[in-house]
Amino acid sequence: MELKVWERQHLKSSEQGATVVIADLDFEVACIVADNIQKEGGQARAYNQVDVTNQSTIKATVDQAIEEFDRIDILVNCAGGTFGANGSSENINMNDWDRTMKLNLNGTLNPIMEILPYMKKQKYGKIVNFSSMGAFNAYTVVLHYHALSMLAAAWVTSYPIILPSYHLMKINRLINDRFG
Repeated sequence: MELKVWERQHLKSSEQGATVVIADLDFEVACIVADNIQKEGGQARAYNQVDVTNQSTIKATVDQAIEEFDRIDILVNCAGGTFGANGSSENINMNDWDRTMKLNLNGTLNPIMEILPYMKKQKYGKIVNFSSMGAFNAYTVVLHYHALSMLAAAWVTSYPIILPSYHLMKINRLINDRFG
């Protein structure tokens, strides 16, 4: 079975000595990935189901990680997607637009806002945000998704300007060239 981008990132991080906390909407998948990392000799945890559009589920996981490890050094944001009409902008309705916006924009902002206070206190932290290539080359029928990816990419790029006093913080965006 081929690993997804985020699974490869978690495995690579654990190989480099990080303890990885996996937060996913599918808690069963998060547990499987954590178990696989542990089988490879790494350290990983999956505490509970996390919906990046729901601040309370993020807070619960962050609280557990802080309680166990006393710090969070790296946040990797890679949730995203589109809803309705097979992802086509041609037939999207406002409910699908709102759900897509909530996942792609709020789902990027929510984990950052929950973890950022700890990184500020530590005077250290790295935030990595994945985005779709559609943010820069919208070549498919999911233009609403690509527009939101572009907004998220522009927003996180502005963070070094917003946080100039935290020179040890680094915020990157990675572009995933695979849709889905």
